Amino acid sequence: MSQKSAKALRRIDRSNVNLGLRLARLEADVHELRASCNALEHQTRMDRASSQSIGRELSIVSREQRKRMVSRRRMGLLVGSAAVIICLIGLSLKIFGVL
Repeated sequence: MSQKSAKALRRIDRSNVNLGLRLARLEADVHELRASCNALEHQTRMDRASSQSIGRELSIVSREQRKRMVSRRRMGLLVGSAAVIICLIGLSLKIFGVL
């Protein structure tokens, strides 16, 4: 085998190793994303159940107080959802090598 062919093969081998490492990192990131999504689904279910429970408890509270409580709760859910979305975007950017 010529030197030129040997160099080309070594370069291809290095490239394959790098691609393998990158693929392993991507698989780990995908696993992390799936875990985050599962946690988010669980939290959403818990929030929904909690929200329903709070709704029942608030039935005896005045309408204005109920509105304020629901508004605060929604704001909390929005902030929490925004934080999760920001984390997922950051992780996606990391996966695609932007960060």
